[in-house]
Amino acid sequence: QQLQIVLVSLDPERDTTEKLSQYVPYFNADFIGATGNPYVLLKLAAELNVAFSKVPLENGDYTIDHGANMVLVNPYGHYHGFFKPPFEEQNMRMAWRSIMATFDQ
Repeated sequence: QQLQIVLVSLDPERDTTEKLSQYVPYFNADFIGATGNPYVLLKLAAELNVAFSKVPLENGDYTIDHGANMVLVNPYGHYHGFFKPPFEEQNMRMAWRSIMATFDQ
């Protein structure tokens, strides 16, 4: 199985699939952008231990406050943990290989 990076928007009101298709490739052309219904995103965030909140701004707008952790999920969609920044490629590769080794048996 190949590694797939998915950037999940926590702001479906503003981050449409069209906006994500323009924004996500700035990180990497192979990354996928995803969004969904607010209730589904809330459930996903809870299952993956991702904390976020909608913060009102003085001008009437809002921002989404969230951390920068990267969640590690196996090919079956099960949570395995997370990486904190700064992201160290060697540690990330080692963790991914360790997880994938259990699926290659």
